[in-house]
Parts: sequence; C-alpha cells; structure tokens
Amino acid sequence: MVQTEIAKFEEKEHKLASSGLVSLSRDQPVPADSSLGGIKQGSGYPGSQNKLILQSNSKYIQGIRQRLKENAVAREERQRRVDRFLMEQVKALEAQQAQLEDQMVRRLMRQTQQEQRLAEQLMQIRRQKEVILENRLFREQQYQEQTERDFQQALDREAVRTAFSHSMGGFIGIYRLQY
Repeated sequence: MVQTEIAKFEEKEHKLASSGLVSLSRDQPVPADSSLGGIKQGSGYPGSQNKLILQSNSKYIQGIRQRLKENAVAREERQRRVDRFLMEQVKALEAQQAQLEDQMVRRLMRQTQQEQRLAEQLMQIRRQKEVILENRLFREQQYQEQTERDFQQALDREAVRTAFSHSMGGFIGIYRLQY
C-alpha cells in the first residue's frame, strides 16, 4: 500500500519533470513561482531554499523507503520465526504420534503375549481335563472289572459252599440217621 503511494508520487514527479518544472525530489523540476510550505521560490536565497526543500523531500522519501525495507526485513524475520515455530510444532507432533504408536504397539504386543499365555494355559487345562477323563474311565473300567471279579469269586464261593453243603448235607443226613 505504501509502496503504491510512493510509486504514484514518483510518477507525478516524473510527469512534472517532463513538463519543465523544478523537481521535488532529486532530479525533477518545480515551477519557479510555486510556493512550497509557505516559502516563495524567488525570495531570500533562491538556490538554497530549493536545495533545502529537495533535500528534505529526498530525506523523507528515503526515510519511507528505509522503513519499508525495515518492515520487509521484520516481516521476513517474523515469517521465518513463524515457520521455525510451525516446523518445531510439526516435529513435536510427529514425535508425539510416533510415541503414541509405540505405546499402542507395546500394548498390543503385551495383549498378544497375554493372549498367547492364556491360550497356552487353556490348552494345558484341556489336556489335563482329557487326562482326568481318561483316568476316570480307566478307573471305572478297573472298578467294573474288580466288581465282576468279586462277583465271580462270590459266585464261585457260593457254588463251592452249595456244593459243599450238598455233599456235606448227605453226610449230615447220614450222620443224623445214625444217631
């Protein structure tokens, strides 16, 4: 905005210079009868007043240009600081995201390891259950075989007793008959 005003100002001076007038800035003309700042051109020291006005105008324009340069440098410096700050923020955000990802991976790995341990424990419990069932079936089979043996032995003893009592019963009946 200020630069466009300076450009317009310099353009006007250039137009005045081309019309043969005395310059307000370095090499541009100004009309001889014009008054600048209430001072007439032909009074007192005619050459020194023009020089003084020209120097004043030149210093003013140089000051504006200097401030524009300083503003531009300050703007560039601010932009660099903002860019640096944003880059630091981006790096910090990336580092934070990487840290979160690492934490998530560790949690998943921990969960996976826990799940693996639980699966191993579950398989071990299933194997133990199978062994217990096999042992129970084996014991029941042994009990049944033992029961069958005991029953058979009881039958055998009863048969022997019955056979003995029958054979003895004849003796007893004979013995009773004799007495």
